Amino acid sequence: MMNDNKHTYQQLKSYFENEIFDKEELVTMIHENKLYDVCFDLAMTNDNPAAWRSAWVLSACRKKYPEQCKKYLPDVIRALPLITRDGQIRELLKIFRNLAYEELPEQETGLLFDFCMHTFQDAAKQPGTRSTALQVLLIFARKEPDLLGEIQAAFHFIKPQLSKGIRQSCEHKINRLQNEYEC
Repeated sequence: MMNDNKHTYQQLKSYFENEIFDKEELVTMIHENKLYDVCFDLAMTNDNPAAWRSAWVLSACRKKYPEQCKKYLPDVIRALPLITRDGQIRELLKIFRNLAYEELPEQETGLLFDFCMHTFQDAAKQPGTRSTALQVLLIFARKEPDLLGEIQAAFHFIKPQLSKGIRQSCEHKINRLQNEYEC
C-alpha cells in the first residue's frame, strides 16, 4: 500500500496499473486518506487501464460513502463524452444510477440525459454500458413521466440489436416503471 504522505496522481495511477488489489481495501484507503480528488481526476481521463480501474473503485466508493462523491458529479457528467472506453463509462454511470432526480446536479441534467440517451442508442457500445445508461435514463423518467415514452421509443428502435438477456433486462426495467405509473 502507498505511504500516507505520497498519494499523488502519478502514484495512484501507478498503483492501479501495476498492483493486484482488493476493491474494498482500496475503497477504505481512498476514503481514509481523502483521495477522492486524485481518484476522480484519474477516472475522468483516458489514461487506461488506470482510469477504468479508478472509475471501478469509485463506483464502489459511491455505494459505501455516497456523500463523498456528490461534489464530483458535475465534473463526471462533463467528462463522460470525452471518455472512450465503454467499461469506464459504465462504471462512471453506476455512480448515478441509484440517485434520486433531486440529487443530480441541476446545471448538468440535460447533458447527462443526452449522453445517456445517445449511449443507450449506440449499437457500438457494450450491452452492459447501454443497460447502465438506461438505468440512469429511468431516473429522469421517474421525475418526468413523459420521458418514459421517449425512452420506450428509443428502446423499441434498438430492441432488435440487443441480446436476449439485455433486451429482457431493459424491458423489465421499463415495464416496472410503467407499472409504477399505472398504480
